[in-house]
Formats: sequence, C-alpha cells, structure tokens
Amino acid sequence: MAPTTDAAGPSSGPHRMRITTGGSVQAYDHPNRPLVLHTLPPSTQSATSASTAQPRSTLLPCALATPKLVSVAEVIKRAYIERLNTEGGGKGKNRAVGIWQYTRSGLVEVDSSAGDEVEEGQGLMRVLGGKTKPKMTHHPYLEITLSARPLGLESELDTTCQYLTVPRRRNRGKAGRAAEGAATAGGAGDEPDAPGGSEADAAKTVGIVNPDGIDIEAASVKDAESKGGGDNKESGGKQTKAAPGGDGKKRKAALVASQEDRAGKRKKGAKSRSGGDAYMPSDGLLR
Repeated sequence: MAPTTDAAGPSSGPHRMRITTGGSVQAYDHPNRPLVLHTLPPSTQSATSASTAQPRSTLLPCALATPKLVSVAEVIKRAYIERLNTEGGGKGKNRAVGIWQYTRSGLVEVDSSAGDEVEEGQGLMRVLGGKTKPKMTHHPYLEITLSARPLGLESELDTTCQYLTVPRRRNRGKAGRAAEGAATAGGAGDEPDAPGGSEADAAKTVGIVNPDGIDIEAASVKDAESKGGGDNKESGGKQTKAAPGGDGKKRKAALVASQEDRAGKRKKGAKSRSGGDAYMPSDGLLR
C-alpha cells in the first residue's frame, strides 16, 4: 500500500492512497480530510523506478487489486463506526455523524498504438488455433472515497454514493428516564366517565330506558311499594298502606302475608292448568 501525496496540493484536500497487491494496512489519522482509495497505476516516473520483474498475469495490477481495495474499505468503515460509538462523534462543526462512501469505476487507457498490429496478429492466431473465447483487453479500476461528511460527488459520471450513520444514543440519565416514564404514564391513565353516564348507562345496559332523567332507584322503590300495596289489597285488605314511622314488625307481617297470597295464587294456577282451564294472572298475559 503506497500513499501518494501532491506537493502543491493543500493540506485540507483529499488524502490519496493507492492500494497494491502487496504491503499491509497502515493507520493514517486524518479525520477532517476525505480518504481516497484507488487502484490506478502509478505515474511514469515511479513505474520506471520499480523492478522489471515479469508479471505472472496478463491483467494489470489495477484490476488484480480490486478485491483487496474492497476489503480495506470495509475494514476502515467498521473501525471508524466502532470508534464513533465508543468515543462519540466530537463537538462543534467537526462533529461526525457517520461515514459517506463514493465509489467510482472506469477503464484505464493504456498507450498501445505501437503494438496494435501485433495484437491483431496474435488474435488471429488464437482463433485459428481453436481458442474462440475472447481475450480480456480492457483494464478496469476502482476508486473509493470515504468522508465524514457529504461531498456531493454522486453527481459525477459513474459514481455511486452510500452512507452509514451512527445511531443516536438515548438519554439514560435521571431526567431522561423521568420524562420517558411521564410520557408512558400519560397515555395509560384511566379515561374519565362520560357526563350523565353513571345511572343512565347502567339502565341501558339492563334494558331500562330513562329518557326523562328520572331517578331510577327512586322509581323502582315506588314501583315496589305500589305492587306491595296492590298485593295487600288483593289479599283481603289486611294492610293497605304502611304508616310512615310504623313498627317494623307490621311491615314484616304484611310482606309475609303478600308472599303467602302469591304462593296460593300459584297453586291455584297450577291446578287450573292441570284441569285444562287457562290461567289469567293479574298482569293480563296468557300463560
């Protein structure tokens, strides 16, 4: 891995690093500068000073080093995101919220004007020799730019953009937990009863209609008293109306008498039904 720097370039510009087939990953700490990883061939001067060993493959190093370039980019992204999660993204305008990746691919233009005729002759010999599969003559390259903030390079030709943001931390302090608890408790409280829905709703539940707002409990007491008075009248007038403030024994005796009278009527009705006569109770319904 051979980093290349421009002497005339500003220090705030992108830090370019050429990925080769050999070497190891080295740490470069430039958090405020974009990092450009590429497989483009070196300049002419550096190429002439390199060793003149014969290559083992017909492909150029720009195509062979592409898998390693992808591996290096993934290692850098993973380490950078883990560092932001543990140490935080910083403060101020240099605060980092994630990492942006701009990927560009293309073909390397190789100057082979002198050997065009030789390549055509070799291609003809390959076809005549039975090798019909086409030979790869183009040389692709890959360039990946990593930045802590968006650069807008996706508008360029053959460039794609991917970004990975750091998840926001939840407030685990006492104030944050208290606010979350208050929000949760506010939505789980009991709803207030509807106005006028205590007795009227209960009456509707059991099938009693109360459109005029009459006190159901008082009406039921009066109805029971009227029925009790009617039973007492039918029983022979033993007690027509209970005197207010009277003795409790008299009321109890009147209640017992009415119950005995009802039991006698039930027995008479059972006998009449067994004999074939229809029984018509006081409510007027045929049973």
